Parts: sequence; structure tokens; C-alpha cells
Amino acid sequence: MHLELPPADAVFFHVDLDGLWVHANDMSDHDFRDHEDYVFESGFEMMLEIFKQEKIKSTLFIVGREMEKRKHLELLKQAQSEGHYFANHTYNHPKNLALLDESEKEQEIMKCHDAITANLNVNPVGFRAPAYFLDKKSIAFLKSSGYIYDTSVFPSPYGPLIARLLSIRSKGKRSADQHAFLQPFSIELARRKNKPYYPSSENPYRKGLQKDFIEFPVTCIPFFKFPFHASYVLNSSQLLFRAAKALLYLSKIPVVYLFHLKDFSCDMKKEDLALCSSNPLGYKTQSERVFIIKSILRQLKKIRNPMVIEEYLNFHKI
Repeated sequence: MHLELPPADAVFFHVDLDGLWVHANDMSDHDFRDHEDYVFESGFEMMLEIFKQEKIKSTLFIVGREMEKRKHLELLKQAQSEGHYFANHTYNHPKNLALLDESEKEQEIMKCHDAITANLNVNPVGFRAPAYFLDKKSIAFLKSSGYIYDTSVFPSPYGPLIARLLSIRSKGKRSADQHAFLQPFSIELARRKNKPYYPSSENPYRKGLQKDFIEFPVTCIPFFKFPFHASYVLNSSQLLFRAAKALLYLSKIPVVYLFHLKDFSCDMKKEDLALCSSNPLGYKTQSERVFIIKSILRQLKKIRNPMVIEEYLNFHKI
């Protein structure tokens, strides 16, 4: 099988379906895993509403354990009926995926895969790892399991610095991204590709010869490679997105634009916020976030052609 790389005028919208517990546990000693997940539910409903208004189809990256909750499964089925696609984001969202042994990594991937297949009657072909972890054995396993793309590469050399700043914000807790936290700045980080490519079987961060599997990095600002996906824009300034948009005009690269459910969700409840060292959802209100998200979507649609990876690859393989 030969897969064609996407055109430079494409934009792919992705959403990581991480619930309240994924973000709040980084900021608290309280375990939110069995907590009422209003972030997932309100975020999902708002996401679907906005995407319907803006006529956008997306790929939703599912954490498998979320399908154990009936309400969450109903929302996923609603998204499916509205034309969205699903991809694998592991079963338990282990943020220390880099530190697991091979059998544990494979179990995380396949348990989520099997849950998506059983509950939604689809076979996912795409994967993104928590904390953007990637290694050659994981790519080999994905390929052997029928996957045709990965989107775990975070091509910014500022990842380790950002992880350290997040550690300060969470009062020293490093679970948000232990792999990045422990990784020093290097030329290897700076050389990571900022556009889709065929990964090498020996080093997935470099180009390879086989054309049966594509890496779709989470796009960073062209040339400078600073992150500008939604969580960064919402926690800083729209100037970040405007700078990225200006440089996208000058570069010929497809865009993978990433959201998280927390970007769309209702505000954190006061009693839950009191359990956290800082607000896991950021400092902007839901209405402020929704306004910015709509602006981002509309501006990206003006400079790129919205596509869905699954649809594109289905029609561009030999």
C-alpha cells in the first residue's frame, strides 16, 4: 500500500477527548477519576455545537476508559452520526507511557482499539500518544495492527522548557509529561519535522523510505516552531495565533490543529477548583474560550482547506 502525503493547503482538526480527571489530577492530590466529569460532557456538547455551526468534521482521539460511562458513549455515538471520525488515544491515558515496558504499551493501544471497535463498530487507523511520546517499537506495533498514521510528534524544541514551567504551575507534580520533563534540549528536538512525512523504521522522527504509514506532527508555528494549538492560545493571547497565521501564509505546509475538550467545557466548579493548585482549565471563562475557538476555526478555514485524515487517506492510497 502506498499512501499520498496531504496537500499543503489542508487543515485537519483534531480533538483529544481528555476528561476532567486527566487535567485535574496534574494539579491536585485528589483523585478525580471517579468524579463527575462535567468537563467531558459539557465540552463534548459544546464542541459538537460549534463544529456543526462551522460545518467542520474532525477526528476525535478517544481515551478508551471513557466508553465505560453510558453518557460518554452516547455522546460518542452522536458525534459518529454527525460525521466525525475516531482515533486511538490509549485506554487509560498513561502520561508516563514512555516509561512503560513494551507489553504494557501494546496493551494500552489494543485495549482502546478493541473498545472502539466493540462500542462504535469502527476500526481506528490513527493514534496519538499521551504526552506526545513516540518510539520506533510503538510505530512498528501500530503498523502491524493495521494503523496507517500517527500524530504523536510534537515538533517544538521548547517542549522540555514548557514541561518544567507546567511543573512549577502544578507545584512540582511532573505527571503531565514526565518524558518531556526529563528530556534535555537537543539538536534532535530542533530538527523534528513540522509537516507530514513517512517515518523511518529506525528513527520515527526522521524520514523513511516506506510509504505505507504517515506521521502527522501537531503543527507548530512555521520557522520558529513554537506551539500554537488551542490550549496555548487560550492560555496566552490571540497574538500567538495571529503570528502563526501570518507565517502560515508564507509556508507551504498542511496544518494539524489540536483542541482538547477542556477548551470547550464549562467553567471549573468552585469546590473542585479549591482542591487544585491552579485552574486545570486555564484562566479564561467558557464564553471567552468559545469566542476565541470560533475565531480560530474561521481564520484557519480562510487560509486552508478543511479535511479529515481518515477520508483523505481512504481516497489517496494505492
